[in-house]
Amino acid sequence: MQTLTNLLNDTLTCLFSQNAYSDPIVVEATIDSSKSKYRDYLDELPGELFMATTSVLTMHAILQLGSTCKRLGAKMHASFPNLFKALSEIKATRTAPVPVLFFPAILSCIEQVSINRVPATLLRKLLVDVPRNRRSLDSRIPATQRVYVNHIETAVARQKHLIPFPPACRADALYSIDLMVARHLCGAVNAESTRKELSFLLLHTTHAFWPAMLDSVLVDIPADDIPEAIKIFLDRYEGSVEKISNSFAKALASEMFFQRDLLDAFRDSKNKGAIIREILQTRFGVTRDVQWQVIDECIALNLHKNLNSLPGARFDKLCENWRANDTNFVILAEQMTVAKAPHFNFGDRSMRSNSWIN
Repeated sequence: MQTLTNLLNDTLTCLFSQNAYSDPIVVEATIDSSKSKYRDYLDELPGELFMATTSVLTMHAILQLGSTCKRLGAKMHASFPNLFKALSEIKATRTAPVPVLFFPAILSCIEQVSINRVPATLLRKLLVDVPRNRRSLDSRIPATQRVYVNHIETAVARQKHLIPFPPACRADALYSIDLMVARHLCGAVNAESTRKELSFLLLHTTHAFWPAMLDSVLVDIPADDIPEAIKIFLDRYEGSVEKISNSFAKALASEMFFQRDLLDAFRDSKNKGAIIREILQTRFGVTRDVQWQVIDECIALNLHKNLNSLPGARFDKLCENWRANDTNFVILAEQMTVAKAPHFNFGDRSMRSNSWIN
């Protein structure tokens, strides 16, 4: 078992994440396992010990291990045939003429996967991989009346029954998120129900799990749809994390800038944006240029929502509060405002960007 411990600690730290869909934070954490001196140890374990050690991994860890070399790949396929069959069936729905016709068979296949809690992740993956407009025989039929919704609701209910509440560990918390997102994506519940369910789940879950939970949610549900959850996080979470996703960083920055007073910013003679950037860097590990860029774009894009129809100096004041004496940000804000709201009236204010007509 020490071999397993060494292997996991040395090469698979990031693979315990449940949110490996397409989030940059997970992509960055991918490990070059070919450089690890432990890579072949797992491959050499006896069959029963191999199963005992790999069965505790997440789906993404299993897939990553299987991709490190052909021998491990063959072993993983042989050890978890139902998992790879389910993934193959889900992949096939992307190009199927009418994906919904395959849902009953795929859901049956998913429920045959015996790896603890993995069906929850597969249900979410199925809904993510098949676009909403391709999930029905007739898009005019209300979601609650579509047969596939009933199938998914039943599958989600079965999996939800297997996960303890409140979640006993980080993995259970993330599997609960997977099921919630699956119900949201299939149209089984409305946006208000999703907001309430997420808030309830957060309030009954250990705070240490919150960053991973919200990172996971924001992969498939925009921050504007879960404002209460973001507020709860900022009100009650007192810890810090090594890094967060771009989506989570944008959500936190937007909530702090547009919805919170942050009186300390003025006591310390710093503008509001500077304080927020300091918080994001020191508590949430936002350090990469690409993250600061998407955060700036998020703030610029949402300025007009916090102004009346004749912003004038108010627009400049908000820009100054975010980035003091930064003409480039003002220009970015002007351009993104006009692009998002073409009829937005700047009044008598002269725009800084020469490429846009007032």
